[in-house]
Amino acid sequence: MFLSRTNLISWFVKKQTTVAKSSTEAEYRSLSSAISGVQWLHHLLSELHLLQKDPSIIHCDNTFAIALANSPVFHARTKHIEIDYHFISEHIKCGALTISHISSIDQIADILTKPLSP
Repeated sequence: MFLSRTNLISWFVKKQTTVAKSSTEAEYRSLSSAISGVQWLHHLLSELHLLQKDPSIIHCDNTFAIALANSPVFHARTKHIEIDYHFISEHIKCGALTISHISSIDQIADILTKPLSP
């Protein structure tokens, strides 16, 4: 879910095409997908001559995924997600975005992944 201040401007749900070995890997791959969405929005805003001065903030409820994203060291146990790692790391290093922790209760994007009860 992409918000501008408190207004929803875009959202998408995508089933991951590979099986994640851990919840950290699943969340990390979701971060990569979210960054692609942020890039698309930045290009759209650029076409409209609306430039964003501050870095985008991506909220994640998995502290291990946040630590992996912010770590300058590439770990052997995460070698199979190397492309996502470099993609995320590159955007953090250039200051285009930051990743912050949010509790699972406050993670509004999770409503798109949970079945609704009758």
